[in-house]
This record gives sequence, structure tokens and C-alpha cells, in this order.
Amino acid sequence: MMKKPSYPDLIRREQIQAYLRKHTGILVSKQRIGRWITAGEIRLIKIPQRQGGGWWTRKSYLNELIRHYSD
Repeated sequence: MMKKPSYPDLIRREQIQAYLRKHTGILVSKQRIGRWITAGEIRLIKIPQRQGGGWWTRKSYLNELIRHYSD
């Protein structure tokens, strides 16, 4: 059985919008988030289904994105 990545700051892809709103006060559209993912500005981690599954990102990746666009 594979181990779940040991990042302490994982966030589900579905929770990215709420995280950005909480930390910036700005509601970012899901389409904009999708474009950032496609462009590689938000990196995703795939976790196998038997370990909780789905696509995840790290808070550190989102904080870098916030810093980039707040300057």
C-alpha cells in the first residue's frame, strides 16, 4: 500500500477558492483557478483513490501565488 504524501499543508482542489477568499478577501472564479492550474501557477498533487484520492495542492503553493499577484 502506498503512503499518502507527508505534506502537512495539503488542501483539496475544491477548497482552493475558499482558501484564496479567506486569505485575500477577493472571490476568485473557478475558471480563473482552472487557468492558473493549466498554466502551472498552481501545482497539483494526485493522491490515489484508496488513500483519500483526488487532486490536492499545498498551502505554500497558494501563498506563493498570493505573493506574486499582490505585488
